[in-house]
Amino acid sequence: MKKMFFSVLVSFLITGFVVYSIVNYFFIAPLENEIALVQAETEKTRIETAKLRNTLKPQVESCQSQNQLDPNFANLSWPVAGAENLSNYEVDDKSLDISLSPRSAIVAVAKGKISSVSDIEMHSNPTRKLVVVDHDNHLLSIYAAQSEIVVKIGQPILAGDLIGYSSEEDIGSLHFELRHCYEEINSINFFQN
Repeated sequence: MKKMFFSVLVSFLITGFVVYSIVNYFFIAPLENEIALVQAETEKTRIETAKLRNTLKPQVESCQSQNQLDPNFANLSWPVAGAENLSNYEVDDKSLDISLSPRSAIVAVAKGKISSVSDIEMHSNPTRKLVVVDHDNHLLSIYAAQSEIVVKIGQPILAGDLIGYSSEEDIGSLHFELRHCYEEINSINFFQN
């Protein structure tokens, strides 16, 4: 009886070890390798970003001393038409993430000129579009959303003019930023109450 119990126990342990080895080899080890690669890439990006910030710091300081933020650039229009109540957003550091209903109109917050329209990958979402509006005096507004864009580079734009629409299928969000002299500024301080 003891011999049979011992045989079953050894057999069970060997089977468990074999199953663990197979699972580890085919599933766990590749995931650990992928995690290590992502961590290494994240660290590399963090180091490159820090170097770039240090490189740009004198340019940013020079730009800011020569180009003071225009006090008339306050009381901006909300960047989503029909959602001016300011209850559908979340402040992420200095930028805004604004909830969008399907097919929401995304509009310019102030007069300017379209300086960039491009596809971006943001949070593993390759279908986002990025639009940058130059408002002069080194002030930019940036809009990133899953959307259809209706503006072209170089196009003049006024506050409230249509930039594009959010996705028809999904409830999504608009990532919105204001930048002055290359640096992000606190967007929420510039909107009408």
